This record gives sequence, structure tokens and C-alpha cells, in this order.
Amino acid sequence: MVAQRKDCYSHSSSAVGLCARAGTLFSWDGELTFGGIDSIVGEVAALLAAQSIGVVLRNRVRHILIELLENAYRYGHTHGGEATPWVGLQVGVEEHGGIMLEVTNRVLPVQRAFLEGYLTRLQQMDMQECNHTIRARLVGGGVSMKGGAGLGLLSCVRSCRGFEWTFTRDELGYCLFTFRAHVGERSATASAWGSELGT
Repeated sequence: MVAQRKDCYSHSSSAVGLCARAGTLFSWDGELTFGGIDSIVGEVAALLAAQSIGVVLRNRVRHILIELLENAYRYGHTHGGEATPWVGLQVGVEEHGGIMLEVTNRVLPVQRAFLEGYLTRLQQMDMQECNHTIRARLVGGGVSMKGGAGLGLLSCVRSCRGFEWTFTRDELGYCLFTFRAHVGERSATASAWGSELGT
């Protein structure tokens, strides 16, 4: 059974491909508030526990999901009178017991160019390079344009088994960024974890 919620927003998600599919446990789209992140993560955690997903995997999913949702909240582009960005989320169980997390949000063209370059660099990093980059950013004390350390996607990449991304357009003409993380009890340790969806 798929848990579906649609809060405070009438935007159609059909262009995003967020329709329920086989293995989907949770589907949500709407205007995301910072306070709403805890509620969503709690619902997903409860569903995973009900599916007898182990504690180690549940904790890893929780960590990655928080990072992805906070990233979408901070960097998602708002439309018109929206107070907060629209975000779409799918959570599914994969064939070999892993968990798939898929988060979609609107981005501006300049963000797309940055993300494509950044994600391409991330997919070429191995675990040692990820850890070194995280340490260097923390020691350097740099902050992103939104006030964070800029480690959200990097932290997700380090913790997941693999990742993919794509850019599409919604019916309003906005660029939609979809990031899909494949989460297992163990993270990847080799390079080339990620790829662009459909390639």
C-alpha cells in the first residue's frame, strides 16, 4: 500500500513522474516547510519499520532523506506567491532490499548548470576523496549561498549505494531537478556511483 499525501498545493505532479509505481511505499508532493521535514521523515521511518527494514538501513535512509529534503527546501525555486518551494518525494523498496529515495524540486537555469557540473564531479570521487572534501570544507569554514556548509549532496553521495539525477520541465516551464539515491546497509566504496537518469 502506498501512503500518499498532497499538502497545501494544487500543482500537478504528472510531469515529474511521481505517480505510484511497483515497490513504492510513500509518495508526497506539496509546498515543503522546514518544520514539515521532521513529519515526513517520521512517516517514512514508521513505514520502513512496519516493513521490517533493519535499524541500520532505517537510520541511513533517515540521514539521507533529511539531507535531501533540507537541500530541496533551501535551494528549491518558489513560484508566484509560494512561501516555500514545491517538492516531490517518492520512497520505494528495491529488488534486493535496498531503499530508493527520489526528491524533485524546481531550480533556476543557473542552478542547473552548477548542479550538472557538481554532480559530475561527485560521481568521479571515491570514498577517500569524499571524506577529504568534507573535512576540507568543515576546516575551511566556508558557507554556501544559503548559509550552510554546502555538504548536503556530498553527504548523501558518501552515504548511499548509488545515485542518479535528471532535469525535466513542468507545465509552468520551470526546470525540475530530480535526485534519486539508492540506499543499502552499506554505502558504495568505489568511484562512479552516480549517473544521469536515462543514460
